[in-house]
Amino acid sequence: MFRTIITAIGWILIMIIAVVELITFFGLLKRSLYNKRKVCTYMALLALGLFFDAAVLSVGRFVGTGSLLQTLSKVRMIVRGFMIPLILPICAYALDMKNSPKRVFWLLMLACSAAGVVAAVFAKIVPSPRAGIVRYTSSSATPLWADAISMYMPLAIYAILILCGFAMIFKAKTIWILLAGLVVAGLTVVGQFTGFEDLSFLFASFGEMWMLVFFHAYTKKLKKSYL
Repeated sequence: MFRTIITAIGWILIMIIAVVELITFFGLLKRSLYNKRKVCTYMALLALGLFFDAAVLSVGRFVGTGSLLQTLSKVRMIVRGFMIPLILPICAYALDMKNSPKRVFWLLMLACSAAGVVAAVFAKIVPSPRAGIVRYTSSSATPLWADAISMYMPLAIYAILILCGFAMIFKAKTIWILLAGLVVAGLTVVGQFTGFEDLSFLFASFGEMWMLVFFHAYTKKLKKSYL
């Protein structure tokens, strides 16, 4: 029953996700311009990247398979590989770390982004329609190391986000970062354990949307910075 419903409305859900992520981007951008805090700027950039990811998934139904969607899908994977590691500096700035730890997180972010981009470039993609969503995804011809990076690196980053969230409860008396980490990590893996492996990308996109919504909720308590 659940699979039937998701399969029928999946293309509508991904469009809703894209719209919510775009709205969240503008909300985070507004917060960034108001309070001048870098954490809001990086959250806005992440939201823009994830919106592009969902937007490409949304237009596939209307564009159809072909060179245009294949190119957009490759760019989508590259953007995703580069953007997801932005969560690391977001954690560093949310925790208000000193400069040395921040530099470590930036270096880690650059290393992860480079790995994510390389994995996306080497991925061999093929059409894989699911739930009314026409998309290109990694095929069996993709090197195992590239698939491993694309699959496990985001989970490692989400684990760091969860740890940051626990720290934020004690340091800043806020639960939004923890909720963001738990929801995005949980929905990213839930398909693997519930027999919905083929719809995992849709669950993951839904989790990313809620992560951004919780990020925006977190920024509402931030005061204006004059630094």
